[in-house]
Amino acid sequence: APDGDVPADEEDLLKAARSGEPAAVGPLVAGELERQVRILEILAETTGTAGSGAGLRKALDLSTEGRRVLRAVMSRRARGRS
Repeated sequence: APDGDVPADEEDLLKAARSGEPAAVGPLVAGELERQVRILEILAETTGTAGSGAGLRKALDLSTEGRRVLRAVMSRRARGRS
């Protein structure tokens, strides 16, 4: 909204996502949240260790996977609207 307030339906979606209810946010959002959690866990496990480069590579791979999924969804939606 222009005044900075979040519409009620979006606010409900944010609350559901933050509470960890995957069924309430849909499969795309739930998958993205899971990927983000995995990335943070990988980074937390490898921080300051000798093999931290491998952890960063794994996190980058997960991030790239997420981008591919989002691009595919957006492409599918665009084709559906045409």
